[in-house]
Amino acid sequence: MLETNARLIIEQKHDENPFIPLYTIVSEVLRDAISKCIVLPGERLKELEVAEIIGVSRSTVRRSFETLVMEGLALRRHSGGIEVAPMVKKSYLNITEIRAMLDSYSARLTAARRTKQDLAEMRKYIDMLSDDNIEQSSVADNEFHWTIYVATGNSYILRVYEEFNVEIIRSRYLTASGIASMLKRVRKEHLEIYDAIERQDIEGAAKAAMEHTRILLEPELIEVSEIDETHKNKRRDITEL
Repeated sequence: MLETNARLIIEQKHDENPFIPLYTIVSEVLRDAISKCIVLPGERLKELEVAEIIGVSRSTVRRSFETLVMEGLALRRHSGGIEVAPMVKKSYLNITEIRAMLDSYSARLTAARRTKQDLAEMRKYIDMLSDDNIEQSSVADNEFHWTIYVATGNSYILRVYEEFNVEIIRSRYLTASGIASMLKRVRKEHLEIYDAIERQDIEGAAKAAMEHTRILLEPELIEVSEIDETHKNKRRDITEL
């Protein structure tokens, strides 16, 4: 059960480094649930409910909630608890612009610096794209781009990505159902990026990566401010954290 997994993750992280405040670890678990849309935009979380599910005190959960509110991932509600912040169209478009810049420049650097291991990792995630498994394909898409960022060898690019990674990952999960209908196109464009990087075609890699971001502006993806029926049907209970 995911509930057990959440408890185990918290216990393991705390055992690994007991000096990390427990509320920080709980914040990480909740942040991950928000980024992967286990907890959807607009959903409310209550202190007592979360405390009972993951086995920590209400005061710990309260501090974790405060962290999420400060990060802009949640809104405080007068009735108690928090509400996961929506991803409105403007936020989505802003994140898409960040992704376009990161992806294009990272592809350029990686084309010049890639190793055989980098190429193998990228190829692995291209092969993981599957018409039958949307969740696996979302993970593969995210990991493909992350591999390119890492292959740049530039730690500051990773810092920029990590600054926005919750919103970037959340945008990918929110658009997963729309992307599913375009998987052939996604795979084709990933291969074009990969081929340019393999050839060490710097300009070609940058261009292919920039062109790839255009898929994010397709009409069926851009309306992410409204949760579609696919996400409503897949809405998971907080016990699945």
